[in-house]
Amino acid sequence: LRADRVLEHAFTRGNRLELLVDGTAIFDRLLDDLRHVEPGGFIHLFAYQLGDDRLGNEIADVVAERAQQGVSVRVILDAQGSLVHPFARCRRMLSRLRDAGVEIATCYALDPSGYRIEHRKGVVFGGPREGTCAYVGGANFAEAYRDNIHDCMVRMEGPMAVQAQAEFLVGWLTLGGTIDGHARQ
Repeated sequence: LRADRVLEHAFTRGNRLELLVDGTAIFDRLLDDLRHVEPGGFIHLFAYQLGDDRLGNEIADVVAERAQQGVSVRVILDAQGSLVHPFARCRRMLSRLRDAGVEIATCYALDPSGYRIEHRKGVVFGGPREGTCAYVGGANFAEAYRDNIHDCMVRMEGPMAVQAQAEFLVGWLTLGGTIDGHARQ
């Protein structure tokens, strides 16, 4: 059995990787990147926890502003981590995001689609003039991960970022989302 068959993606070359350790390094860089996604581009965020706190709201403000400027923004959230968890409960934030034009899908542990808990944490973004970039790792999008919890994420550009985008889109379609008016067949 070959490793690339197990992973469902071929090994790639031509990637640029940057290890970001701890919240300040992760979120300062991520927020700066998100602020620079141009109209016509996209932001796809997938998270176990989007906190209704200073960091969660800062991320929400940035992606809402980008959506209002013509960036396609889609978010996949885990219901347990973002809606039930006592430190997350972000229902008002989600309403604000939807009002700004952000598309949101929520997965539940017993989702009839077969999609299970969304424990991954990441953002994939790009635009008409820039390539695809992704952040993946262990840091939730909550204030404790900026200040108190030791964690890391990898910022990647190149074919690996495109693979992360494919993983997001599989989840998005599985949860009933559409892409350019097309649903999963």
